[in-house]
Amino acid sequence: MPITVHELLADPLLRLEPVVTGDTQRTISWVHSSEMPDPADAAFLRGGEVVLTAGVWYWAGASAAAFVDGLARVGAAALGFGVSSLVDEVPAPLVTACRDATLTLFRVPSDMAFITITQTFVECFVKEREQALRETVARNDRFVRAARNGRGLPGTLSVLRSYHARPAWVLSPTRGVLAAAHHAPPAHLLDAVGELPAHLDQPADVAGHSAFSILGPSDTDAYLVLAASLAELSVAERAIIDQALAFLAVELQREAAVRESEQRYAAELFDLIAAGDAQFAAVEARLRALDLPADAPLAGLVCRAPDLPVAGARLLAALEELHLPNVTATKGAEVAALIPWPHPIEELEALGARLLQALGDGAALGAGSPAEAPQDLRRTLLEARHACRIALRRRDAHYATYPQVGSHALLLALQDDQVLETFRGALLEPLLAQDTRRHTVLVPTIRAFLAADGHYRQTAAALHVHVNTLRLRLARIEQLTGRDLSRLEDRVDFYLALSAAGELPGDSETPPGAG
Repeated sequence: MPITVHELLADPLLRLEPVVTGDTQRTISWVHSSEMPDPADAAFLRGGEVVLTAGVWYWAGASAAAFVDGLARVGAAALGFGVSSLVDEVPAPLVTACRDATLTLFRVPSDMAFITITQTFVECFVKEREQALRETVARNDRFVRAARNGRGLPGTLSVLRSYHARPAWVLSPTRGVLAAAHHAPPAHLLDAVGELPAHLDQPADVAGHSAFSILGPSDTDAYLVLAASLAELSVAERAIIDQALAFLAVELQREAAVRESEQRYAAELFDLIAAGDAQFAAVEARLRALDLPADAPLAGLVCRAPDLPVAGARLLAALEELHLPNVTATKGAEVAALIPWPHPIEELEALGARLLQALGDGAALGAGSPAEAPQDLRRTLLEARHACRIALRRRDAHYATYPQVGSHALLLALQDDQVLETFRGALLEPLLAQDTRRHTVLVPTIRAFLAADGHYRQTAAALHVHVNTLRLRLARIEQLTGRDLSRLEDRVDFYLALSAAGELPGDSETPPGAG
């Protein structure tokens, strides 16, 4: 701590004698001597100094009151008067002026050189600075050892808490609790952190706690949160926190690098699965390397969301929180995952609801039926993908398992996208072109017709048109496509074409990302 006037006066080697006691807890900024009649004219006095004088100005006829007034104006901490063999007492006017100004005044013995007092202060000043530096270096060594020993975020928090007794956590709005140095954070704190921006320019008070943004990788959204408001933190504590933040950022960078490597390795598994039969041996080897059983049922999950990186992080965190082994990777516009699932697919319903809650608003999740062997992994992932597309369109819950979608979905899910596009275009393009060119509504008409199971009056009521108008529209559809809507086969073709286009019969709108 910086030296105070009290500590300077208490030094037995200096033998300073208090004459007037003012605020002796004032921190001393420096020790300086002055013989100017008005010290306020001295640009080198900035406040907090102990001023030493031999009274030359006094014997020259200057006013003691004016001298003390000048010291008061610049905010001096104390005044020391050096007596001599000629003047062995402090002048009474000076004592009176210091008492009126409540300025500490002390007597300097005649055999005590001013430079000795200055040197004593400087030694204390340097020692205090060196002590702070030594403490910083010692803390740095402990942080470095924790990082070298691979203790990660918890290790860094543990070192921080040895200097800062309050509970502390590393929290992420997308991944939840990344590390805790005490107990689990209260639920309301996690909710509050979830509303923070991606990065805080300045520390903030959050639900009675202080939050500091950890400047890790560009996509980092993690905060050091302590059980104390910003006002409760001392300057020394803030210095320790700033030191810890640098090491937390390094740990996040390390974790991000590991996570990126794991993601690439996981993504290759899905590429191998998509490659088909020729890669079955490689798929089995990769499953074992990723700690997934190659001889147990595995279920595919596919997620879509507006913010895919955030959704991927949340899905991974939710699966890990449930202690479910998994391989998760971002593939195109989706996040795909494989999890062991030796249970009936119906039991995925409850899991899907929990995962969807963790994913947040705007996300959709689909699950495929469990694959009993590596040869079936492509199927479960395709099923999950199609179920996810269906889930996007659900109004009750954006989650679906494959058995929940129509039986025609298997045909669509296993077909190449180009094949589906060709099939869809051959049947629907004439209607789409007519609707665009003539501002007709033939595609909505056939969709409503199929949704009503081919009932004319029900379809006309849904479209708010006369039955005769509906018959004219359907006749025009048959004319443009060469199909007969009285034939079941042709109705099924229209149904499949609309399904492939993401325009299922009965739906009146196409949600973002569907199809």
